[in-house]
Amino acid sequence: MRFAIDSNILVYALIRDEPRKHELASEIMVRAMSLDAVIAAQTLAEFLNVVQRKQPQLFEEARTQARRWKITFEPLDTSSHHVLEGADFAARYRLQYGIASFGRSSGRRVQNYS
Repeated sequence: MRFAIDSNILVYALIRDEPRKHELASEIMVRAMSLDAVIAAQTLAEFLNVVQRKQPQLFEEARTQARRWKITFEPLDTSSHHVLEGADFAARYRLQYGIASFGRSSGRRVQNYS
């Protein structure tokens, strides 16, 4: 099964203000390297946006890390078509939107890893 990594995991893997969450997120990222994990382009954008707003001093580190993750994990590029198809799928099957949109855009079954 393919896993999509959520932006909250990325944020806590970088930001160390909450040690327990940082530890768990870091562990998830290490484990995800051995799984069929993906990071959607929109997830990287959300990660960068959150870090820039909440911890601007870490933005440069976040940019570097986002580039590393793009290499480590298969990037999942999404389009407006995928976004809208995911919304329709979520409504039809009463799923959380994020899970539905990742699953529909990848063309494969995806489980949100958050």
